[in-house]
Amino acid sequence: ATASKLVDEQSRRNMTPKNRGKRKADASSPQDNELERVFLWDLDETIIIFHSLLTGSYAQKYGKDPSLVVGFGLTMEEMIFEVADTHLFFNDLEECDQVHVEDVASDDNGQDLSNYNFSTDGFSGSGSNVNHGSTGVQRGV
Repeated sequence: ATASKLVDEQSRRNMTPKNRGKRKADASSPQDNELERVFLWDLDETIIIFHSLLTGSYAQKYGKDPSLVVGFGLTMEEMIFEVADTHLFFNDLEECDQVHVEDVASDDNGQDLSNYNFSTDGFSGSGSNVNHGSTGVQRGV
């Protein structure tokens, strides 16, 4: 872990619940504001909690009503799949066994995609008016 990541983690842990969702004033330069950001969702803990709800192990360990807890797990399952299908292209990527972004480097032909028409490539998005930048990899390979 990098030092900045550790500092970021420590400051997040030290926040009071009241301040947790609030954004701080952005002191970054105008150039930083033009950067395109990519957010990764790490599902490890989510999947562990989800599995413990569905199997009833959470209910057993913490003395909760098993049918209620399994119901929460099923609701969580629906929400996870809805987000995955709607925003994370799950249906398009379901058969993909890519573990890391570098796994697709061998498939990249280096084609300039700045004028590529993404609306005709066969991939479906969460909306018809999706803003595409000129990055090398866009919504699948």
